[in-house]
Amino acid sequence: MKPKTFVSIIATLLGIFVILNLLIWKLYTENLLTYKTGDLSRMGYIADVTTIRKPIIDLPRKHIDLINFKGEKFDVLTIGDSFSAGGVYQDYIATFNNFNVLNIPFYENNILMVLSLLINSGWIDQYKPRIIIIERVERDCSRDFGKTLDFSKTADIEDVNFYYNYKEKNKSQLPKVHFINNGNFKYLLYNMMYRFSDNAFFSEVYIKELRMPLFTTGRKLLFYEDDIGGILRGTDESIEKINENLNYMAETLKRKNIKLYFMPVVDKYDLYYDYIINNSFPRSVFFERLRSLPKEYDFIDTKNILSNELKKGEQDIFYPDDTHWSWKASKRIFETVKFE
Repeated sequence: MKPKTFVSIIATLLGIFVILNLLIWKLYTENLLTYKTGDLSRMGYIADVTTIRKPIIDLPRKHIDLINFKGEKFDVLTIGDSFSAGGVYQDYIATFNNFNVLNIPFYENNILMVLSLLINSGWIDQYKPRIIIIERVERDCSRDFGKTLDFSKTADIEDVNFYYNYKEKNKSQLPKVHFINNGNFKYLLYNMMYRFSDNAFFSEVYIKELRMPLFTTGRKLLFYEDDIGGILRGTDESIEKINENLNYMAETLKRKNIKLYFMPVVDKYDLYYDYIINNSFPRSVFFERLRSLPKEYDFIDTKNILSNELKKGEQDIFYPDDTHWSWKASKRIFETVKFE
């Protein structure tokens, strides 16, 4: 083969490679890989149920994030995972109850240990909230709270303030992605494999069909594989331990005239379970078991509240492409929950 011919072939193949990557990027993966869509779409390279949404903050009262906290008085303290970091439900609490609400991000390994540290350091005594809400997604409750915890850890209040403010101001930035990337190949591979398997054989995201269109994008349900793992971790013993640990914290706070609320966020799989067609996975009974136990804390039963909305045929209680619930869920829950 002549060198000129060889160079022409290489140049042609390179051109096809670049053009193919550009097409896949512009048509499918740009929105997925630049964090403009939900986490499930991104993890599973699933483009047909994506919902690009911009946060619209139109409630008259807003919560305070730690990074903006100047020491002002607040009524409610929320500590939780990404559902709390999103800052949607706290604005409904603030608006519906005329409360000042402060959210502290979840930087430790265990949210209950964050609360314990705030109590033992004197931080809670300094700011004296009336209500504390612990939020955790259902699948992680048994892993984090369903075991013996050491509530004796303490620190100087100055160290606590420095640590949390430092973490909040130094949050990691989203990575930049070039249009030529391995995600384009993964998009092609995953979408071919989903034809033969609910999770494309190796994806963290499962796709199931619902018997009615409970999303504006249709009847397709995307859920995270660890929703199933959470069911396996949710033994009777772990749920009883969760309740025991929460009761201990509630009693501790009660002596300070503070009321503890626990809000486990129902997993997407658990909430939509009764509507899934041809489902071979087990049913979660986390909420059912927890409901029956004696409590010193107030229990926000998100599964019960949101299941009632599904019975009415309400769409997009959860975002179709995401593990997180939508503003509709936040609004309905805190229309229902009454703070004493």
